[in-house]
Amino acid sequence: MAYADEQTLISWMRALEIDDKMLYKQAALRQMCFFRDLPSTLFLHKDTHHHAANDFVHIHGFHKSKSVQLPVYHIAIPGLEIWARDNFYNWNVTVEAAEYEINIPNYFHIDSGKDYLFLEGMEAKKRPLYAENRKQFSFCFFHPRGDYELYAVMQLIASQFARYLPLHHEEKPSAQ
Repeated sequence: MAYADEQTLISWMRALEIDDKMLYKQAALRQMCFFRDLPSTLFLHKDTHHHAANDFVHIHGFHKSKSVQLPVYHIAIPGLEIWARDNFYNWNVTVEAAEYEINIPNYFHIDSGKDYLFLEGMEAKKRPLYAENRKQFSFCFFHPRGDYELYAVMQLIASQFARYLPLHHEEKPSAQ
């Protein structure tokens, strides 16, 4: 679950001051908005108010790339925690499921980036490859496709945990 000393991504972004002279300022802000608005919201009900989504992603730590301080994102739901970071070259992600194995189709080649699992800012969260442990694993996706692959894998993970989450609401049968 989110740790008491972690702040939300949105509060960190509001306090963040990246110098306008930094070439990667816009890329850093784009990355933060992407994670806040797309992959993280897959774990919330589609009707969740935007303010609730703003409070859902927490900052677990930091790392630097291109001289810009970047966050390590943290999502926690019952039975599942995800940490992710992007350094403008690739996404490094660690997934920890308490009880359930996660099924990810082979066409994602989820273990192909094993030589690039540096996990800056979240080194203590490094786990085995997916092929070795389907409950707790780390993986890497490279840009330019990395955002799309991350979103797709997060969608798969969210769909597998949807029935266990209080954050998702069951669809009510229509009155007939």
